[in-house]
Amino acid sequence: MSQGGNKSKYWNEAVVAAACTKLSEAGITPTVNSVRSHLAIEKGSDATVQRYIRLWRENRINDDSEADTPEPLLTALNSLWHQALEVANKQLESDRELLAKDQKAFIAEAVALEASLNDAEQTARNALAEAEEIRHSEMELKSLLETQTGMLTKAKQQMNEQALEIKSLSTQLATEKEKSQILNAQLEQQAKTATQVQNMFRHDYEKKLEFIKQELGTHLDKKEFAAIFNSELFK
Repeated sequence: MSQGGNKSKYWNEAVVAAACTKLSEAGITPTVNSVRSHLAIEKGSDATVQRYIRLWRENRINDDSEADTPEPLLTALNSLWHQALEVANKQLESDRELLAKDQKAFIAEAVALEASLNDAEQTARNALAEAEEIRHSEMELKSLLETQTGMLTKAKQQMNEQALEIKSLSTQLATEKEKSQILNAQLEQQAKTATQVQNMFRHDYEKKLEFIKQELGTHLDKKEFAAIFNSELFK
């Protein structure tokens, strides 16, 4: 007995029936997995394979019925088969729902993991950018430090040169001060000598003036007195 259904480019009733017969003859219960393994076909719907297995079993029961199998036994077997098939279908549907939930959970977890990976990659890129910025800043600071160190070294050299120059000027100043002291002493001595000479000259002048006054008297006019005074003064 055959039933209509959706066509499949991977499966058909004849192929599945032949596989089920081979498996049954080998003592293997035909199932979706055993039929797929026997035919080495992974594609296609499990529901399609299961439907063809069910048709094969129904046809097999019908064939056994035609071989004068007692009707009560056929009815009991048929009922048992349908019950088992119903249980299997329910289990299959439950497994599909669980699988769908697992797939959704897996997809959600994969999406979350991808988001976490993206965040981690972004964090890593940010860390690398910050590290590069820090390295650049360190290079700039190093260059600035080298420049300032060079300027400090040059300033110290200039200070040393200025210190030497100041020391030299101090020495020169001390020498000039010493010379100035000597010169001042000489000037003081010359001033004393000049004062002495001036005093001597004034004393001599006063003596000569007194002599002239005594010798000539006071009856001379101013011109005559000056002429006599000059002649006596420069003798």
